[in-house]
Amino acid sequence: MDKKSKEKYVAPHELIGMDYSTEDYIKYRRKGGLIVRKLMEYIPVMILTNISLFLINTVDKIVAGNFVSAEAMESISIFFPALLITSAFSGPVASGIATTISNAMGKNDLEELAHANTVGARLVALTAIITGIIQIPIILFLIKSYGVNPELTNMMWQYGIGCMICTPIATVSTAGTYQLQIAGKMKVIMVLTIIEGVGNLVFDLLFVAVIGMGVEGTGYGTAVSNLLRCIITVVYMKKYTDFYKGDGKKVTLQECLSTIRLGLPECAFMLMLSFQNYFTIRILLSAFETGGGVIYGLCSFCLSLVGILFTGIQGGMRPLMGLYSGAGDKQGLSELVRHGYYNVLIYAGVTTVAIMLLPATFYHIHGIQDIPPGGILSVRLFALAFIFRGFDYVLRLYLINRQDIRFTTILTVLGNATLPLFAFLISLTSLPAPYIFLAYLFTELLVHGLSTYRYLHFKKLDKNEPDDAVVLYLTVNKEDAVEASKYIREVADRNGIEKGIAFKVALCMEEMVAYIEESERLSLMASRTPSVDIIVRFEDANHGMFISLDDGAFIALDKDAEKQELITDNYELVKCFAKEVEYQYILNMNYSKFIFY
Repeated sequence: MDKKSKEKYVAPHELIGMDYSTEDYIKYRRKGGLIVRKLMEYIPVMILTNISLFLINTVDKIVAGNFVSAEAMESISIFFPALLITSAFSGPVASGIATTISNAMGKNDLEELAHANTVGARLVALTAIITGIIQIPIILFLIKSYGVNPELTNMMWQYGIGCMICTPIATVSTAGTYQLQIAGKMKVIMVLTIIEGVGNLVFDLLFVAVIGMGVEGTGYGTAVSNLLRCIITVVYMKKYTDFYKGDGKKVTLQECLSTIRLGLPECAFMLMLSFQNYFTIRILLSAFETGGGVIYGLCSFCLSLVGILFTGIQGGMRPLMGLYSGAGDKQGLSELVRHGYYNVLIYAGVTTVAIMLLPATFYHIHGIQDIPPGGILSVRLFALAFIFRGFDYVLRLYLINRQDIRFTTILTVLGNATLPLFAFLISLTSLPAPYIFLAYLFTELLVHGLSTYRYLHFKKLDKNEPDDAVVLYLTVNKEDAVEASKYIREVADRNGIEKGIAFKVALCMEEMVAYIEESERLSLMASRTPSVDIIVRFEDANHGMFISLDDGAFIALDKDAEKQELITDNYELVKCFAKEVEYQYILNMNYSKFIFY
């Protein structure tokens, strides 16, 4: 763009004096409808999936509390930090692999995607071996460090055997879950989790209630159900996905470290969460004369219940977050965060109110009829932190996808380290023991404040980023395609873009939107909203880029280029005058990118 053109430049939303001005920008600007539709498709399925996952994580305590004793339930609750530590390596590695793969998808780079699959497979195998070995001394140290009575120590060991068997197996399952998430296979994840959740309940009841193995049976029940899920996951992914189909190239140490680096915030979160729980349990055992472990176990249950929603929202957002990040769609990322907040407020708000009103019910579910002193107030104070925790889940996913790894890691370490500090300081006051649970609220407020500051920092950078390009983010339906095309050409003319380039981009938009009508005619878009999310970018006067994203039917019904059967000729027409064309059908959406110059 020459100097004269730059001087003429007016932001699209400030255009005045023409038919296609502010009114048209408001009409066509990104409305977020596609994000809402995809979240409505993903989040409910992920929540249903997490209900089964919730059973996996909590059924051991429920079965132990009802069929063994309150002490058995307490031993599983106290063992929880050790369980978190042993899984603090597989989860982050899986997160790093998923982020790498999803960004490759967003870039529409199939070679990079294939190599990311190769790196991921090697890392999963290596992580499973390493964690299987190092978990033994870690668990030995943690169990001994509690200093509880011999009966509780023995029960923790009995439960821990089954959990240690799970660790290498869970690495494969966890990585598979993350990969299926970013591929949009939410229903498959739901089925796998239901199988594991129901299996855990059945095997727990078999080993504990029928065979009479005691708390040891709950550990073995978890191990068997996890193995079952792992086998089915591997078979499905090998048969129906490309995640195990790499490029066969050599994997370098730098590539592994780069992938792991993306999972560092998750690793820091899980490790700090583990130590946070460990030290908090010790403080609670000291502060409460009796029942500290039982109260903590019940609070963990409630957090897991709300976690169904948090991880469901995060899981529903994850594939879109990776896609928008890879495509450089910063406005899409902001829209996604906004809708994530809305979902947290709705889902977590209702659940928090239920927990606040019915705390005694949750004790009775665990077979605890004699609620420890301070048990009711503890749960209510604990629940105050839930909504802010949900917000932090959303922002952490955003910051990871913005590659802000250092800040996210530091924030995670800082936030989780302050919980036991807050708990310790409150325990030194004259306040009753239940008020220690206010430490969770103080911690979440701190983390949320810092996360929000960083999010706003990125928003400001995006707004002030020096960029000579003219960028439009639009939502266009088929009825408005021609008028929106005129709007694009008007914006281009005001900014000195070469008319031929502007015409090609505008025509591309018309043709790509028009295929929706053909999709509807063929009944391939039942119940879909006929609109397309579009990014138009003019790098300079002679270069234009057009990206479209919609949740319609395949533009190309066969991914094999030599066998492609198109539902419309529009796509083939645009390919004739575009210099570069990229297309993939991902997350049940068409993702098309055209370059003109």
